[in-house]
Amino acid sequence: MTDWTVHTAGSTREEVACARCSGAAYLTATIPHPGWDSPVGRRFAGSRTIALCPRCDAHDPASQGLLAYFAIHGEVTADTADTFAVLVRAWVSAPRPTGVDPRVLDREIEAWHRDPNNPE
Repeated sequence: MTDWTVHTAGSTREEVACARCSGAAYLTATIPHPGWDSPVGRRFAGSRTIALCPRCDAHDPASQGLLAYFAIHGEVTADTADTFAVLVRAWVSAPRPTGVDPRVLDREIEAWHRDPNNPE
């Protein structure tokens, strides 16, 4: 059993969008976030959604396997599911920054406001 979920662009009715550039992403994964401590000492933990974007992740070593997979196969099929599973596990398990980068946060807020599916 995993503590994360993955959605590929074709697995939902909606296109998967990259929060960083608003372009089409190959997939998103919801993964556990280690959390942070508030100024008053309260611990916050939860999850975060990450996207595999061919533009934004082109130079990320942890993304190379999945980017190559989608460049070659285009989608997940029964014949390639085992290969996809190995690659996505490696990508999801790669270390990621846990702190908040204010510039990234601002871009994600702007992308959220541009998304017509989000209530205002």
